[in-house]
Amino acid sequence: MTFRKLRGLWAAALLSVGCATAGPKAPTVKPPEIDATQQPTLDMPTSARELSGLRIEAQIWVDETGKPEVDTFRATGPGSDRNQLALKQWLGSARYKPATLDGHPVRGLFKTIIQGRVEIR
Repeated sequence: MTFRKLRGLWAAALLSVGCATAGPKAPTVKPPEIDATQQPTLDMPTSARELSGLRIEAQIWVDETGKPEVDTFRATGPGSDRNQLALKQWLGSARYKPATLDGHPVRGLFKTIIQGRVEIR
């Protein structure tokens, strides 16, 4: 077989595999986005060691109109215990763009991570 024939067979094989695996288009899902310019006032550790270990994971469900469901708020991780109220007030009063499924607004889970960092200059 010549190189040209092999190349043609290879292209045909790839095309048939690609067509065989192509199915319905996967849905496009986008999580909610916070539309806030204000940040929470957090109780941050004063020592570099504590600050470098700070990692708060916070989440809240947002309905299809962009309204946060405050009773679903949850924050976990080092530093979350001393910042529960500030984070709940911040995420509970913020504005959101709702999650979307194929361009249609749906209820979705907003997640954020607040992490401490120490820089030495």
